[in-house]
Amino acid sequence: MGFEVFQQRSTGRMKAPTITVQKRGTISTNAAAAAFLAGGEVPDKEIQVELLLDREKNILGIRRATTQHTSVYTLRKQSKSESFLLAGKAFTQYYGIQTGEARRYVAKDFGDGIIGAELEGDTQMLQETRMTKIVLKQQRLDQKQRDPKARQRSRVSRRVNRLIGLATTSTGGVPLGQDST
Repeated sequence: MGFEVFQQRSTGRMKAPTITVQKRGTISTNAAAAAFLAGGEVPDKEIQVELLLDREKNILGIRRATTQHTSVYTLRKQSKSESFLLAGKAFTQYYGIQTGEARRYVAKDFGDGIIGAELEGDTQMLQETRMTKIVLKQQRLDQKQRDPKARQRSRVSRRVNRLIGLATTSTGGVPLGQDST
């Protein structure tokens, strides 16, 4: 048996509808889920939807809103992307839906125009995109806690840099002690 050459340039658009509960409670869908909600076509800009929860089965549901009232959310298409977002923080907090890490669920058709995700079902944990920055920030905080004078030194260096900046602007951009010629 020989090797097979991989010839695809990209994986293409995800065909299965997905719903993602992001870290801070934002709820997103891919184009396939948005097309389901819009009745078959991927919307150009936005769709008015309602958020639903089946408490017994722990299913998060989304359906297209038929009337304009206070329970309607706007599912907005993101520019330069095939994803759609809605502000779901109040919803996730009210129902106690876990938001510590982004979780992607394969969405299912639950009938009556409802697309949903079984929150107890299989999920795909999404990696933190800014993990490097977070790790570096935590390392700096740990260093400051170990070295009590580090905070004072950084405060002093900020003051010195600020004074140097003020001195160079008052002398026409030439640092103090240097001749402008």
